[in-house]
Amino acid sequence: MTRAPKAPLWRIRETLSPGVTALLGLVVPAAAVVLWWWLTRESTPGVVESRIVNINILPAPAEMFARDTLRSLWFERELSRSAVVSLGRVCSGFAIAAAVAVPLGVAMGAFTKVAALFRPLMTAGGYLPVAALVPLTLVWFGTGEAQKVGFLAIAVFVYLLPMVVAAVDGVDQVYLQTAQTQGASRAQLVARVLVPIALPKVYGSLRLAFGVAWSWIILAEVVAAERGLGFIINTAQGRGTNMGHVYLTLATIIGLSFVLDRLWAGGDQLLFPYKRGAHA
Repeated sequence: MTRAPKAPLWRIRETLSPGVTALLGLVVPAAAVVLWWWLTRESTPGVVESRIVNINILPAPAEMFARDTLRSLWFERELSRSAVVSLGRVCSGFAIAAAVAVPLGVAMGAFTKVAALFRPLMTAGGYLPVAALVPLTLVWFGTGEAQKVGFLAIAVFVYLLPMVVAAVDGVDQVYLQTAQTQGASRAQLVARVLVPIALPKVYGSLRLAFGVAWSWIILAEVVAAERGLGFIINTAQGRGTNMGHVYLTLATIIGLSFVLDRLWAGGDQLLFPYKRGAHA
């Protein structure tokens, strides 16, 4: 009697149950915590120098979440207020960028002459280092709030525009030809064919751009910021007094980004119900 062959451990694109997916998702974070504990443990109790990684580089888990560290971060550094300030800057910069990039991207994807006119600018923006925008925006907008919002707006615009153009440009020509045979005007071709078909991808591009904007908040708040998550990180790094503040603030940025991304995912399911059940 022959035995049935064992199923391979790793199968390409296999379907996993929610329980297995959740369990596998915990493996890497758990391993990271164990590695963190091992790197920061004292091989000789009470001797900080016996750690593998210096305390000024990576505090131990118990030190990171100590009451004094959390209290000073929440009250002295005003973590909650800084989070609100940073969120306002990200939303403002993103809104300005989207208000310009989406109409321009639709026009470039719809009209070849418009694309030819702005493509050199779009290409140049793709090679522009984001960090180089900090001194430029300081010259253009000064050191106030306008500089931080302006930096985020330009950075998001450079990132978002090519994706909007690709979304509109990727609409199959068959849809346009079918609408033209029905007597659709140019305005109708754009408003009723190109935009509705490209809209799910444009929304996805907006979602990605909003998430990326959070990764630039530290650069946005590197100069003359009196409050903000980036300000907390920059000052803590500069003084080198409490690296726990740096890691906890980074965790706050990641947590906020995750929550906001879930809101974007909910909007995606609401606006495009035919995608419900798809991977979000």
